[in-house]
Amino acid sequence: MEMPIVLVSSMRKEPSSADRLSLLLARAIIADNPDAVILADVKMSQTLFDGVVDAGGKVDMCPSGHSEVKRAMRRAGASFAGEMSGHFFFADRWSGFDDGLYAAIRVMDFLSRQERPLSELCDALPQLVATPEIRFECADEQKFSVIERVTARCAASGEDMTTIDGIRVREKGGWWLLRASNTQPALVARAEGRDHETCGALIARIAALLEEEGLFLPQIEGFPIRSQGSDPVQVAGTIV
Repeated sequence: MEMPIVLVSSMRKEPSSADRLSLLLARAIIADNPDAVILADVKMSQTLFDGVVDAGGKVDMCPSGHSEVKRAMRRAGASFAGEMSGHFFFADRWSGFDDGLYAAIRVMDFLSRQERPLSELCDALPQLVATPEIRFECADEQKFSVIERVTARCAASGEDMTTIDGIRVREKGGWWLLRASNTQPALVARAEGRDHETCGALIARIAALLEEEGLFLPQIEGFPIRSQGSDPVQVAGTIV
């Protein structure tokens, strides 16, 4: 049975986010091979990208999705890639693995060589405020055109943005993402800020852009933005 995704829990019985775990694994790989290239999908925390650079590594962003990540790894000759979904891809020791059991073994191998537990290693990373993945319905025949129009408006206003998979816009103190799901009639959003106020402002930006398209962001627990369209969906903000 295929088990491509791994979920790791700390001694506190709290799941460790894929963002943090990817950074810890990437650092270990860079320590063994300073020339290693690391990839992470567009939904990943900025902490990961900055952390790889701080560790002296090379990092790049890639689209979300199993096939997209594998294709990007082959192009870049990457040694490791992580997805926010908890999908980890290793190509540093052999030709390549994206199996959950193998990823779990690599995590255990990494932790066996540390003097601190996983919870303390994660606590030592920068603490930012982020939403989880926010997924909401949008018809297949509409979702890509919505992304195209939002991208065009952001480009016209000179935003600092990446468009390899939807649109990821970097603003002062954080970033936000809006993309079309590869597998469902849905749009996917995420925002991350240096603090709760900044993250809330980024969510408000996404909501305003969607309202221009006649769409409404689901309610997000802990933030003041409320949907005026469909029934509210409770989504908790998290520290990553």
